[in-house]
Amino acid sequence: MISNDKICALAQEQHITITLAPLPNKILGFYSYSDSRPQIVMNKSLCEWDPEYRSVLAEELGHHFTSIMKPFLVSGMAYYDRVQYNRSESKAVRWAADYLIPTELLLCKIEGCSVSCIHELADAFQVTIELIQQKLYYMSCKDMYWPLSDGRSLCLTSLPSIYIFDPFTDGIP
Repeated sequence: MISNDKICALAQEQHITITLAPLPNKILGFYSYSDSRPQIVMNKSLCEWDPEYRSVLAEELGHHFTSIMKPFLVSGMAYYDRVQYNRSESKAVRWAADYLIPTELLLCKIEGCSVSCIHELADAFQVTIELIQQKLYYMSCKDMYWPLSDGRSLCLTSLPSIYIFDPFTDGIP
């Protein structure tokens, strides 16, 4: 699991200011770049360092690393702008999922049988269930079967359900 200290160190290294502020309930956080200074504003209603806070913060960091920032006015947005906005959000979520849930560590947790469902994976990585589901979806876009070191494979063909395929028993253990 990526520690909270490592997340803070990354933000500091990038000279990103993280601020807590009262935001409308639907807005959990946002990334902005003004006066040559990147800033992440997090909703004050989030409990600091709980899974939702970590997931939102990582997504906002994802905007820093994946987006050419320009302000988006979501209401009344033209189709092209909406597509660009959605693409920007998708890139940021993917970055967050890859950062907080490294693929090798995820496979080790599953292989070691230390988790048996998506909820336990979310708990193990201290992220939201939605971020785990996104990580598994992005993995499935790359490959439907992920080999484990013992010859079995993580099968992602039936998301959101996951299972381990064992070719020696010709099926699911």
